Amino acid sequence: MNLNTCAGTACATRESRPAYQTREDDAGIHLEVALPGVAKEDLKFSVLKGVLQLEAERRDGGNPTTYRLSAQLGERLDGEKITAKLENGVLTALVPLREEAQPKSIPVV
Repeated sequence: MNLNTCAGTACATRESRPAYQTREDDAGIHLEVALPGVAKEDLKFSVLKGVLQLEAERRDGGNPTTYRLSAQLGERLDGEKITAKLENGVLTALVPLREEAQPKSIPVV
């Protein structure tokens, strides 16, 4: 999963790329995005045609900042079962592996 900022000339001058980290384990890809000052009602997190999209707005005084990230999920990730929460300015999400992409134990007899 490659995360990108907004594409080409679509970026406005007040847009910013938020700091983020990803890690992968047997459950899927864990995503942490720093969104200080962003309220839940100012956050859009969605999947459209296999692309995970994040757009958030921080409103401090007269200088709002828009954050954008997007990521192509790929075939092994399940965009229908993503879970996410925003807490203390950090969005945490799990993009799970599709069941058929998860590691399977093979018993040895």
